[in-house]
Amino acid sequence: MHSRLVTYSTARGGRRYIAPAADRRTGLPTVEAELFGALSRSGAVAGDDAGYPPHYSRASRTDRGVSALGQVVSMRMRVWDGVIDEINCHLPDDIRICDIRRVPPSFNAQKLCDGRLYSYTLPTFAFAPMCETVSLVYRLTESRRQEVYQLFQNYVGVHSFHSFSPKGDPDSQKMTRRVMSIDVAEPYLAHGLEFTTIWVKGASFVLSQIRRMVGMVVAVCRGAAAPDALPDALGYQRLCTPTAPGLGLVLRQAQYDSLAAAPWNVHGALTWSAEATAVARRQETLLLRHIHRTEADSGVTFDFVDKLLHNRVGLPVTSSSSYRSPLGYALLQTGRAWVAPLEPHRDEDS
Repeated sequence: MHSRLVTYSTARGGRRYIAPAADRRTGLPTVEAELFGALSRSGAVAGDDAGYPPHYSRASRTDRGVSALGQVVSMRMRVWDGVIDEINCHLPDDIRICDIRRVPPSFNAQKLCDGRLYSYTLPTFAFAPMCETVSLVYRLTESRRQEVYQLFQNYVGVHSFHSFSPKGDPDSQKMTRRVMSIDVAEPYLAHGLEFTTIWVKGASFVLSQIRRMVGMVVAVCRGAAAPDALPDALGYQRLCTPTAPGLGLVLRQAQYDSLAAAPWNVHGALTWSAEATAVARRQETLLLRHIHRTEADSGVTFDFVDKLLHNRVGLPVTSSSSYRSPLGYALLQTGRAWVAPLEPHRDEDS
């Protein structure tokens, strides 16, 4: 049976995996290691150890622990009736291949992707005003939601996001990205907490960009950074930005709108079956249930917000300031908070 170039959509949780990419050196669980093993055992690719299959490409490489409901992968593999079920039989329950489609020989899932849609779900108390105590019973008012929405609009457009990625270089064109839209969804209740979801659409993103975008807005809302720090972080000087937890971040969709009009494409628009959509929705239900339960039981976002005052949020990376944040310094002066001495800045490699 001959192999052919195809693309497939996957839905998977990220909590059990240290990264999406395969890394044979560590031996630790990764999404791609699970996928390649299942592809090999099912006979979709040749060999006992698949490694990276020919022409392998993915729409997005997400951060460690981040989930995806709409990841798109292209590669050469064998295809037959029932191949999806056969591969899924060899995958853990938190990774599913949803659908497979034929694509032209020049298709590349990463290079031809027009846009990526992400969501970030978190408790609304993260956006409580500085004058209010962070509380599990906090409820986001409509006026406050609009204020948070306006803060996120600072990111829309073409900017250099060197302050929003580990070791980002302000002189590197690779840090320049286009954010198309950001929305803040209406809040809802789950597990006794109120949640909201931030929807972010962009052409592409640098490592940790969305998590730091969310983290910076939370820092401004909670007074750990001055309001001007957010637009300043999009300027030339590299500023310290906090990385929000990976728990709530989900790759929702990789979009290929321009593919249908490409003169070399004889397969038409890239669309997925109704069954694939149903599989993704089942995975979404499980994933959101995990996010809600983890926030309620472990307080992931609560811990993040609590530690913001002990970070140098909004300050230059090369700053020699003796204290972590403007609010932390003010609280120290009044004797209301203890702020640890400054340690050398370390970028998180996620």
